[in-house]
Amino acid sequence: MSEVITEVKSKKTKVTKATKATKATEKPDATEKPDATEKPDATEKKADTTTKKKTVKTKVDKYNGFKVPDRKIVCTRWTIYIYDMIKEAKIDLLQREDVRNAYNNLVECMRKYDGYIESYIPSKYQKYNTEIDIMKTDVKFNYNTFRWIANNFQRDTILEKKEEFIKDFKQMYTPLFDLIKRDVINYMELKKHEIGNKYIIERNHYQMGKIEKCIKVFESKIEELYKVLGKLSEEVIKCKQPPKLTVFE
Repeated sequence: MSEVITEVKSKKTKVTKATKATKATEKPDATEKPDATEKPDATEKKADTTTKKKTVKTKVDKYNGFKVPDRKIVCTRWTIYIYDMIKEAKIDLLQREDVRNAYNNLVECMRKYDGYIESYIPSKYQKYNTEIDIMKTDVKFNYNTFRWIANNFQRDTILEKKEEFIKDFKQMYTPLFDLIKRDVINYMELKKHEIGNKYIIERNHYQMGKIEKCIKVFESKIEELYKVLGKLSEEVIKCKQPPKLTVFE
């Protein structure tokens, strides 16, 4: 028996039933379908579990060469304050080679004691306080500037290390202090005086305003009392006058 092919007409295309039957019997190529049991390479998915140790690098100011340390380095935070104070007081000092060398030497000196000391950046209330925040060659531990954090040694070792740090610190800081003291110390004292007096002026103006309000209240009260006093005085005067006597015929 011969195969009869009938055509089904569509508005868009003509598709024969035989063609449909052929497509239905066709199976997709096994090579095209990914194997469900196949697993991706473990080495591709495996994340790198090795942790890299982060190293904090010293920030070098590209304009003047000052090795300003990062705030994450606890032993040298105070040197950031010194750099900012020099920049604020007289920025021209940052262009001088002797100041730059003295500052960088101080930073390197303090970096040697990483893990032994922790230094601080003074708060905005103590920023210009020359007595507390070492603008002299005094080293104070546990007092706003330095804190000794290496307490896992014997007492003799700690004292020896502290003495070594104080000696190295003074040796490196004194040259820098001598170069900047005329400009920076005077600037800090003027700023401290200005800020302190500004607070006193504001406080006194507030108190003066309160007193002026009180004076106005008392002046108003005094005016009322004067009115009462006047009335009382009039009554006294009337009482002193003799009465009008009756005239008899």
